[in-house]
Amino acid sequence: MSIYFIGRETCLIIYILLFTSLQAVTVNQCLNYNDQVDELGCYGSQTHAEIRGQFVLEEGNSKILELLKDRGDILLEKEIQHSYPYDWRTKKPVILRASKQWFVNTKSLQEKGLKCLQNIEIHPKSAENGFQGVLENRPYWCVSRQRVWGVPIPVFYDSEKQEVVSKEIVDRCCDLIDQHGTDFWWKLSTPQILEGLSIKNVENLTKGKDIFDVWLDSGITWHNVIREDVKTSTENSPTVVDLYLEGLDQFSGWFYSSLLTSLALQDCAPYKKLYVHGFTLDEKGRKMSKSLGNVIAPSFITEGKTKKNSKGTVYGVDILRFYISVFIFKKPNFMQTADYFSSI
Repeated sequence: MSIYFIGRETCLIIYILLFTSLQAVTVNQCLNYNDQVDELGCYGSQTHAEIRGQFVLEEGNSKILELLKDRGDILLEKEIQHSYPYDWRTKKPVILRASKQWFVNTKSLQEKGLKCLQNIEIHPKSAENGFQGVLENRPYWCVSRQRVWGVPIPVFYDSEKQEVVSKEIVDRCCDLIDQHGTDFWWKLSTPQILEGLSIKNVENLTKGKDIFDVWLDSGITWHNVIREDVKTSTENSPTVVDLYLEGLDQFSGWFYSSLLTSLALQDCAPYKKLYVHGFTLDEKGRKMSKSLGNVIAPSFITEGKTKKNSKGTVYGVDILRFYISVFIFKKPNFMQTADYFSSI
């Protein structure tokens, strides 16, 4: 018999442990794994009849506890406080579930990326380890997302749920994007999209619903945007700019996706230098963000104006310039900057 220690999110502790272990095993061993939780966060059709269709974090938990008690499998039930993942926007608990996604095997570019990093100048120097850690510890990159907008992944599925994709399909989709924009995927029917191609049994195919990760979109700006502006000596010469500037969180975002796509497509980094800035903090030392509602508008600093037209302390534009130029690498709150400036 097993002893279950039931926490605030009850059986989800057990579920997460099982999921984490299964995820590691299935990825490493290339095994098939069907998740028992559907896209609505409810137990799916393959689960026990008495929990099927019930929401995991609410009635599903209660029912599982009831079933375990009926079987005599719980020797001790106790509520404990523990860490648990929450969505940063909605502040709601997250359900971890397995789903079919598209991945890039970044392991094949890892060694090349780490070697390339030695020739990239990063400011400040203290930030170098952050980027190196991302390159060393990320074995794959999930490039698919489930959203209602974005650049579609040009994949079709047959009646057996097998993927149908080819260079012919990709080229056709590129032409349709030029004509109709990315919305063609949702506006046109499958026969219309595949018209004139050598694809068989088109009537039995359905369009995939996934879009590309937006970091893939931004990660190829060196090719789609910069290459159009930079006049290179030859058509085949690589596109490399002097500087990328962004926040330190972009080591796992824009800096990362730009480096990997550039290494894959032109065998070199798309930038010579990275300039990494920190974040503006409030008086409690928290990063300013819209979700927390603790953002100070530049006009409030320079003119003392707020959205409600109330008047605050006028610090002037010099204080703002001083803050940005001197403390861009650090994380002081603005009031400390103003006090420091007035003491000079």
